[in-house]
Amino acid sequence: MKQGVIKSVLLKLGVTDKSSFYKLMFQVIKFSVIGLTNAVISLAIYQTLITFLPGAYLLANVIAWLVSVASAYILNRRFVFNNNDVTFWSGLIKGYIAYFVSLIISSLLLVLWIEAFCFSERIAPLINIALLTPFNFLMHKFFTFRRLKGKTPDNEEDI
Repeated sequence: MKQGVIKSVLLKLGVTDKSSFYKLMFQVIKFSVIGLTNAVISLAIYQTLITFLPGAYLLANVIAWLVSVASAYILNRRFVFNNNDVTFWSGLIKGYIAYFVSLIISSLLLVLWIEAFCFSERIAPLINIALLTPFNFLMHKFFTFRRLKGKTPDNEEDI
């Protein structure tokens, strides 16, 4: 039963053979590297703001998010999803929607970690990054950069 679920998920992700599995893994690695870059940007902004505005962790989280989303979208569009079916502006709006959902979840989790479990304001966002990275990948793959039916990437090697 477990194998059937895994197989179903892999098919939904476009994995039909060994080659497409490797392409998906390469895509996940590129998404993770870009995510790490954006996490560093976001965390640097967040840490700086909570240093100068103690207790304002939610405001710091929102500002850091606003700054990092644009770079995440541009880098993912170019290096991870390589989808010319989605116009820049349409994709950017979808990207902000996807990341807005993630921001809401992240903010709720921040309150939970900090207020309910007494985690450090500096550690709580790291936990969120680990939890939300797979969610963000799926949101971008199936929402922000979703391909039109029957379309394939312009450059198969670039996925």
